[in-house]
Amino acid sequence: MKTYPLEGDAEYILETARLYDTDTRLFMTRGLKRFGQKEVALVVKTAGEQMAALTLAFLRTVWLLASQGQLIEAGGFTVMRPGQAPFDGLLYAPVHSIETILREAGLEEGDVLFAVPIRGAEVEMAKRAGPARVLARIGAATRCFPFPPWLDLQRLPVITREDLESTRMGTAYPPPVALPGVRVESIADRIVITMPKAVAREVATAMMSQDMVAIASTHMGVGSAAAFVFSPGEQTPVAITADPSVPHDATKPFAGSTAAAFLTLVKDPERHVTLIEDGFFFTLPDREWSQLRSGLRVGRDLNLAATANSVELNVRLT
Repeated sequence: MKTYPLEGDAEYILETARLYDTDTRLFMTRGLKRFGQKEVALVVKTAGEQMAALTLAFLRTVWLLASQGQLIEAGGFTVMRPGQAPFDGLLYAPVHSIETILREAGLEEGDVLFAVPIRGAEVEMAKRAGPARVLARIGAATRCFPFPPWLDLQRLPVITREDLESTRMGTAYPPPVALPGVRVESIADRIVITMPKAVAREVATAMMSQDMVAIASTHMGVGSAAAFVFSPGEQTPVAITADPSVPHDATKPFAGSTAAAFLTLVKDPERHVTLIEDGFFFTLPDREWSQLRSGLRVGRDLNLAATANSVELNVRLT
């Protein structure tokens, strides 16, 4: 493993990685923890001098922003200026498939984020429907579950103008807010949402003034067995799955689950759950709305009883 100076006492790691039978080069920071920033990795399929220079300039910018207290979180994204890069934005997502590199670097999966390049209308869709939708679509198009992390200059945008016009998120319904550490999963007849207690307090505050609160999933299907995918014209839910030839660790908390892009909580007299596009809408009457808001505010796990269509909501706080 080769390491090189980045800025200050931080360094970057340059390593060859074979991901999904594809040879790539991985650039990853090491030394941002003292700023409270997770390390950031950017993977490229072709790393000539110009691409290497662009990648290092980005990592130095991450270091500079972190040193000033401006931190990157999973679910966030950066929009590039026109002509600034051969892509239009970067989505930040949990890492996967690089366990050996992380171990050699003395890091764990939770210590690092991928910066995933996105192009064209993918940027606008991330704003409207959350980052998980975009990455699931890229994963479906490339047959890489949960998503390929690399920059591929040959990849065309997977989101079209038709997609933007057909989605109800960001138009008929509020766009989901991306908050770090949120998982939304469908497991058998349960919807499970997991979030940090600090995030739960933010959601509780929003529930005091709003009757519809949309929360984006920011784990992007990492660790799940499948992920919902939204495409215009689909009449039934569609999901991409992990390669069945790859062993799946059933001891992990969300093994066997299907990742959703978001969960929208709705105050309504009738309790019900509906899969809309690639996320869930869960309606709750006043009493349970208040019960959920109170539990989120004080940091308490909750199990809300099954709805008319026999689905319950489990809230897990970390």
